[in-house]
Amino acid sequence: MQPSVTHEGPDLVLNWGNATMRLSKVHEHSDGYTAMFHIGILGVAGLDDGPIFNSTVQLAGSRSKADAARACEKRVPDGFDWLAMIEFAANLVIEQMEAGGEIEDLATGEADMETRYVVPPLLIEQDPTMLYGMGGTGKSLLSMGLSAAIAGGLSEFCGMPAYVGKVLYLDYEGNAASGRRRLQKITTGLGIESRPHVLYQRGEASLPSMAAGLARRITQEKIEVLIVDHAAIACGGDPNAAETANAYFRALRSLRLRASLTVAHRAKADGQYPLGSIGWWNGPRLIWRAIMSGGDDNALHVGLANVKANEDRKAPPIALKILFGESITFQREAASKQTALRPDISTPAQIIAAIQELSVGTFSPSRDEAFAHCHSLNGGIRDDTFRRSLQRLVTAGQVRERNGRLELLTLPLKGSELF
Repeated sequence: MQPSVTHEGPDLVLNWGNATMRLSKVHEHSDGYTAMFHIGILGVAGLDDGPIFNSTVQLAGSRSKADAARACEKRVPDGFDWLAMIEFAANLVIEQMEAGGEIEDLATGEADMETRYVVPPLLIEQDPTMLYGMGGTGKSLLSMGLSAAIAGGLSEFCGMPAYVGKVLYLDYEGNAASGRRRLQKITTGLGIESRPHVLYQRGEASLPSMAAGLARRITQEKIEVLIVDHAAIACGGDPNAAETANAYFRALRSLRLRASLTVAHRAKADGQYPLGSIGWWNGPRLIWRAIMSGGDDNALHVGLANVKANEDRKAPPIALKILFGESITFQREAASKQTALRPDISTPAQIIAAIQELSVGTFSPSRDEAFAHCHSLNGGIRDDTFRRSLQRLVTAGQVRERNGRLELLTLPLKGSELF
């Protein structure tokens, strides 16, 4: 009798009717593959339902498989060819591992020409998103704010459209009590009547080690969005090693979520990559860097710079003001007002900001004055880049140069990098 075969997250499940095998935690070693076998029975006369074997098996090892079969025969001696069943399961896993992922013909099927987001442009669908920065830059607050908006059914968050779905917050720093307290304040600030059903789990094991069990929970609870806070602990190894990052993202992809956000602390202010390894840069398809632009006990000014975007053009920087008190409130503000974000603002937007800031009454700045203003805030801007960008603004009808002075003809739209 051939078993039915299904996948539950990264697990392979085989069902013979009265016997089931779940194979999880498949690992490749120098001498082949190993997997954790969870074997159980159901409806066998004279025996209790439940597990009869839970152990790691060397998939190509004759002795290892024979030992597993003998252990099953001691518990259930009649009615099953345990060795044949274990070998069938082991061979199936080996075949699937060596075949890799499913091959698809890209000429068939409908091509979705739109990059889809759960919260555009912050959180992309299907692929991993990362938010990283130095400590104290509001990353966890923003992550909980996104969770509340998505789970709470809000149509938007800080002017950005929000998808509605079930969220799991996997927290490696805090606890459920602090999570509830933070969510309550954010809920009040967002104007939601009661705390939304954000599912919370304290991270007690690394994401790679708990991926199989987490995948089952995600399927059972119909969870669509996962927040992991934060990566250095969740990865379960040396965060500076590329293989640790690679294993983390393999586990994350195996969960088959609509979207995921990984929060990471930047170890050094001048570090090239999050957590020091290129693996943390290569794994996500969308990366945002959080930058603190000032604040006090009552407010925090946070800039978000889109430093990597594989599926779309880089988004303009986003500036937020987080207000503290009886509630926690998120407000958009002009990115051009946050000095730390200036290098991440596009040159045309910097020119518009310079004209706005230097215009007083009927006086407007000259080309040289606008360039000097941009250069003082972003020393990296080049004269030829400035001139090309200014010409594009003139051609687009946004700026006019008259009598040696620059004048704005149209104001930036709400939600742009200047508002």
